[in-house]
Amino acid sequence: MSNIKAVKFGGSSLCDAQAIERAAKIVLSDETRRYITVSAPGKRFPGDEKITDLLYSCFRATYDEFMFLLEKIKARFDATIRDLGLRMSLDDDFSELIYGRRNYFGRDYFVSRGEFFCAKIVADYLGFDFIDASRCVCFDERGAFLPTETAAKTSRELSCSENAVIPGFYGSMPGGTIKTFARGGSDITGAIVAAAVGADVYENWTDVSGFMSADPKTVHEPKKIDVITYDELRRLSFMGANVLHEDAVLPLRQACIPVIIKNTLSPDEKGTRVVYKRTEVGADVCGIAGRGGFAILQVGKDRIGSGTEERKRILEILGRRGVGVSGIYSGIDCVAFAVEREGFSERADYIRNEISQYAEPRYVTLIPKCALISVVGAAPCKVLTKIFTAVSETGAKILCIDAGAGEEGVTIGVAEEKIQDVIRALYKRLIGETE
Repeated sequence: MSNIKAVKFGGSSLCDAQAIERAAKIVLSDETRRYITVSAPGKRFPGDEKITDLLYSCFRATYDEFMFLLEKIKARFDATIRDLGLRMSLDDDFSELIYGRRNYFGRDYFVSRGEFFCAKIVADYLGFDFIDASRCVCFDERGAFLPTETAAKTSRELSCSENAVIPGFYGSMPGGTIKTFARGGSDITGAIVAAAVGADVYENWTDVSGFMSADPKTVHEPKKIDVITYDELRRLSFMGANVLHEDAVLPLRQACIPVIIKNTLSPDEKGTRVVYKRTEVGADVCGIAGRGGFAILQVGKDRIGSGTEERKRILEILGRRGVGVSGIYSGIDCVAFAVEREGFSERADYIRNEISQYAEPRYVTLIPKCALISVVGAAPCKVLTKIFTAVSETGAKILCIDAGAGEEGVTIGVAEEKIQDVIRALYKRLIGETE
């Protein structure tokens, strides 16, 4: 196939009838925008509720609360249908939700209905085919995503449609049980669709005009990134820059499909282009992102930094305890593991004891509240001195550092309470001074 754009609209771009009209105008202005992935409707105004959040509450509610919330959700979708002038109805679909409540369809079924309903409405308004994601996106019986099967099935399903709308966020397990991705999973569905149809471009439409070089909640009016690579974006997304889910990058990078992140409210703005490799020299640093919620486990022993077998065994201990490792930082006589604090804290004493029994180290220490911050760009390793200077100016201490990723990025660990101060100092020193 050629001349195909796969498009994904986020929840803020589909929050009500007016927003859907705006998104539809974008789609219909370019006949190559043929495959559309949609999120569930987001907030219409400050203090409003996202449809997905209401559905989570609906699943957890008592029966009376369930019926009240369901009516609230239905009224919102009915208003959108009415305001768009459509003749369709979701009455049967909401009846199935009530049936699903009585027959224990499960949480993932409930929370996926926001995307399901929204996709039906958008498809009807555009005159496109509606393709249920449960027919395309595959998970195994344990809920693990199956990328190869999904790619084949999605390609087969969409080959019969010239134009289609697909709900994001979910797929199905053997037997038809609905399974969702993690939050932000509609990005992953959009990327799957783009790869499956051989898209020339994947457009991700949201409520910002591209990917910012830092979080606007931390840095005042950060510079927009014009061009970023898949690897840089994936690293920034993992560290909390939530314009595009980090796992959405994988099928796009594999298929070398360029991405454009654009603003539904300002469709003529250039946005951010995501590419496989830079064709021009970029800034030494293009973006900074970080997030808390980590702990750092430090193991000290003579020559442990060069002992791959001991590190492997420690990783096995952590894995057996269900602890995810986000980074490994080695010195000659020390190795440190950055781990997600959630799920680790209650197991920390057991893990430290097990490591001590196995490795007989000089020490096993824990820094319980840490943040990781990544600096990415064309050559972040060139600015290590500036990174050290910026961190020093905040009074923070670098707890760990990974500068071994070449041109992709540098990651440092700092105390969690210092994260915003450090990001602001890094931005000022690395990006702000070059503006």
